[in-house]
Amino acid sequence: GYAILSACFHTPEITITLETRRDSKDLEREFTLPSPRVPGNFPKLKNFRRQVLKGQSVDVPEHERMRLEVLLRLLSERRVERDLDYDGTIDFKHNLKVVEEHAFRGVHLIAERNPAIDLTSESISIEDFRDGLDPSVSQLSVTKLAEDLCNALREFVRLSSSITLVDPFFGTKPQTWKTFLLLLEASIESAPSAGKTFHVLFDGSKATGRSCRYLADTLNREKPDLVKDFSDITFKDIRENGNSAVHNRYLMSELGGVSIGHGFEESNERESDDVTILDKAVYQKRFAEFVELAGVHLEDQFSLK
Repeated sequence: GYAILSACFHTPEITITLETRRDSKDLEREFTLPSPRVPGNFPKLKNFRRQVLKGQSVDVPEHERMRLEVLLRLLSERRVERDLDYDGTIDFKHNLKVVEEHAFRGVHLIAERNPAIDLTSESISIEDFRDGLDPSVSQLSVTKLAEDLCNALREFVRLSSSITLVDPFFGTKPQTWKTFLLLLEASIESAPSAGKTFHVLFDGSKATGRSCRYLADTLNREKPDLVKDFSDITFKDIRENGNSAVHNRYLMSELGGVSIGHGFEESNERESDDVTILDKAVYQKRFAEFVELAGVHLEDQFSLK
């Protein structure tokens, strides 16, 4: 099914060529929150930025130069990290072919399709922008089955490096624990980079609450090999501190935030839930509250490393 997030690789040429206000606005819309499309850090951002600025004509008007700087800044705010070096001895399209051999699932953003190369993934070109690019989808309706919810969030957790699950009613209840384990497995399956972290925030005073140590021991007993694939899995028992209500359920990372209306608990295929990518301002607020812990009081925590 359709995933809530996808990675894209794009050439410096397309960033330069999409120089009109409409084109740059479309590019901004499609690669900044709340769009599900996220640029890949390939080539590395520093090299990419240098190539873009080098490729721009020295004769362009100042307003176009400033527009390009703003666009580069926006595109740098969230990028998928990939443990793969860009090969400067071959052209960009052949580098994309190499990427496809390393578990790439996403969209290639290229300047033009000619000369053609046998890419297996979808591509978007300048021509598509000229014809008008349809806005991407940032909200899904998902049946309340653990597998279906995980499939909607699979690319989000796979592409993210540091993941935070927020659910005040989290615990070892089978319907919730099942979803949690599936998300952990999806996080490391064909992940573009190693050293992944996963934090779980919950309210231990709820009827479903368990101690952080109990949750960690249970996970380590049931899935010891899975735990070893993460650099850090931490359970955090939190309480409201007067700055924010701890009720809504979220999945947060450096790539964005997703809200899940009724949480991670599985019910049945006759029920559905909304999975929505947070707007930039809302994401920044929730990130500060729950990832940086500015909106909650930390009662206890326990880490598996």
